[in-house]
Amino acid sequence: MKHNLIYFPLLSILTANVFGVENWERINQIIWKEKQILLSLGNSCIDTKRDPQDSLFVRYAEERDTINEIQKLMDVITALRKYACCQTKHRRIILNEKVFLILLDILTEMQDKKLSHGIHSFLYEKRNYEFFERNSPQVKKAIMKGPFGGTQSALLLLCNINEKEKELLKKEYRSFFKDELPFYIRIRLGEKDVEDSLIQQYSQETDFEKLKKLVEELELAGTEKCEMVLVKSLGTKKVEQHTDRYSFSILFYIIQAMGRLNPENAVPNDEFIDLQKELEHNSNNHDMNVQLTRKYLEKLYSFIDQRYGMKIEELKKLNFIYSFRVTDTPGDLDKVYKQLMGK
Repeated sequence: MKHNLIYFPLLSILTANVFGVENWERINQIIWKEKQILLSLGNSCIDTKRDPQDSLFVRYAEERDTINEIQKLMDVITALRKYACCQTKHRRIILNEKVFLILLDILTEMQDKKLSHGIHSFLYEKRNYEFFERNSPQVKKAIMKGPFGGTQSALLLLCNINEKEKELLKKEYRSFFKDELPFYIRIRLGEKDVEDSLIQQYSQETDFEKLKKLVEELELAGTEKCEMVLVKSLGTKKVEQHTDRYSFSILFYIIQAMGRLNPENAVPNDEFIDLQKELEHNSNNHDMNVQLTRKYLEKLYSFIDQRYGMKIEELKKLNFIYSFRVTDTPGDLDKVYKQLMGK
């Protein structure tokens, strides 16, 4: 299932026209320099499916063909995006730092605005926070060329930024948000006192949609304190949302956030997506759903204990995170809800 990001600052704004002619020689050099790593990646991806771009990419990487037009460059970028994430089953997060850096190098040289925007969006959507922090200079170099605007703001915010850059971002964001800036932006821009306000609002909020936004803000805030609040809330937040097709516990979104904060661990990432698919496949079997959910929550309990040193006993008592179903009429909801809750 796909969920839209709550805040994607200025993403709809394309930031520049074509700046000039592509430096094809330099772009080819970037690929050829790392050809051994890239070719081995293509063969070792967890997904054995071979897309059309894979064979084209091999030709470019082996110097049997030359990237000299936009369509060829698009093929290469498509393959690189796959290789960046393919160490996991569902390709949710960028896990290959070398490919991350190659994409930044290409972005630094690239002039085509649509392809640049595509890479910007990919880097944000599949964001690996550690890679942005560790490679902040390279990220800044890649995104600060030409006019500065929307998507670049979202990426720069994930880096280690100085005071001058913070002021640039404040100006950019205030031109977009009519009201006060979201908590996470203010925290990343250095307003330390805002962190407690975000945490307090999260602890008191009971509206499901507002909680979803606050979960993402805690994730994006980038502080250890906010991360620990999310971890602890796995045992305290029990707000749910029910429609005629889907039912969610807020735990669903907390676990998703934990996955982004722990990209290398399969439990809140691939295994959580596997659970969703199994629940959907067994949508009419309530007992099976409970069994699958409890089995997953045992793994989540162990992961939280090992990663954070916290034993959240409440996880052992739960039997619901998410369900998918088809009902004939909205009137069936009360009955289904009681079955899900064991009432």
